[in-house]
Amino acid sequence: MDSKLHDKGIPEDERMDLMKRLATPDYCYNGNPTVHADRLWRNVESVEDVENLAKHWSLTLGKHGCKNLISEGAEGMLQAMVISFGGLQFTLFDLQLRIDPDILHNEITFQSLMYRNNTINVAIKANEESSTPVIEVSLRDRSKVPLYACEGGCLNPVQQLNQQSRRFPIFVTDPSTPILYISHDKKHLAEVKHTLHLKSIVNYDQHIKFKKKGAGLPFVFWLGIGSAIIIFHMFLIRLICKEYYSPSMLPTTK
Repeated sequence: MDSKLHDKGIPEDERMDLMKRLATPDYCYNGNPTVHADRLWRNVESVEDVENLAKHWSLTLGKHGCKNLISEGAEGMLQAMVISFGGLQFTLFDLQLRIDPDILHNEITFQSLMYRNNTINVAIKANEESSTPVIEVSLRDRSKVPLYACEGGCLNPVQQLNQQSRRFPIFVTDPSTPILYISHDKKHLAEVKHTLHLKSIVNYDQHIKFKKKGAGLPFVFWLGIGSAIIIFHMFLIRLICKEYYSPSMLPTTK
C-alpha cells in the first residue's frame, strides 16, 4: 500500500486535504476491539500469509466504518488499525473509547491519534495508590483547536485538554456506553448525559465487586443442595435407628 502523505509528487493543497481527512475519519471504527482478535494477529511465514493477513485487516476495517480512511493510503490504514485496537470510534461530534471494561487489567496506550488538527495521547493505566485503572488523556502539541473530554456517562464537569495529562475515572453503565468522550464541542459533551438514558452507572471497583459476587451459583441453589443433604442424612439415621431398635426378625431355633 502506497503512502500518499509522503509522496514527493503530491501538491501541497492535496496534502493538506489528506491531513484533514485523516483527522476526521467518518465513523471509523464501529466494531469490537481488534486487540484480542486472534485471526488478525497470526504469525506470517510467507508473502502469501502477509497478503492474506492484509486482506483480513482491510476487510474487517472496511466493514466497520473505515472504508474511506483505508482508501487514503498507508497512513489511513495505520490510523484505522490503531483506532480499532481499543474500539475507538469517530462520530460527527466526538471521538469515543468503547473498550470493554472487563479487559482493562492490562495497561493500554494510544499515542498520536489524529483528531481535529491535534494529536492526542490516550492511556489506560493503574492508579499508583490502588490497582484501579484510570484513563489519562493529553495533547501531544499545543492545542490548535480546543478539545474537551469527559468520562463514561459524562456526569462530572467537562474538562479541557492540554499537554498535561488529565485523569478520568472509569464508569460502567447499563446499557453499555463508551468509557470516554473527546470532542471539540464542549456543549455537545455537556448534553451527552441527557441522551444516554442509563439504567445504572457504577465505578470500576463496584462493577468488579458485583461481577465477582455474581460469578458463583445463586444462594438459593446452595440452600437447596444443603437442605437435600440434611434431609437425606436424617432419613438415613431414622432408617438405621429403626433397624437397630426393632425386634429381630430371625427365626428361632428349637
